[in-house]
Amino acid sequence: MILHQENLDYKTHCKFTCGKYILGHEKPEPSNTNAARVIDCLYLCPTSNLQENHKLLHLQTNSVVIQRNCTAAPIMSSIINQVHTLAKINNMPKGLK
Repeated sequence: MILHQENLDYKTHCKFTCGKYILGHEKPEPSNTNAARVIDCLYLCPTSNLQENHKLLHLQTNSVVIQRNCTAAPIMSSIINQVHTLAKINNMPKGLK
């Protein structure tokens, strides 16, 4: 973070690449329910605080969430279809720009 005059840490700031499919781990309260413990997300960037949190795009709600624990996962065709659907909803142009 050159603008913030902070030193970059490889393990923190380069853990995932932007746009990678990530499973964000949640801790539901109370924890003895059948609620989902991971959420499908696309990685955006690390946060600028010391807790090593990550900004993720939650695919089901199309909103930015902040999670502390994340796991990279192989992308599936259903996730690709979901991203294409989000792009159509947001009137994004076809193809890469």
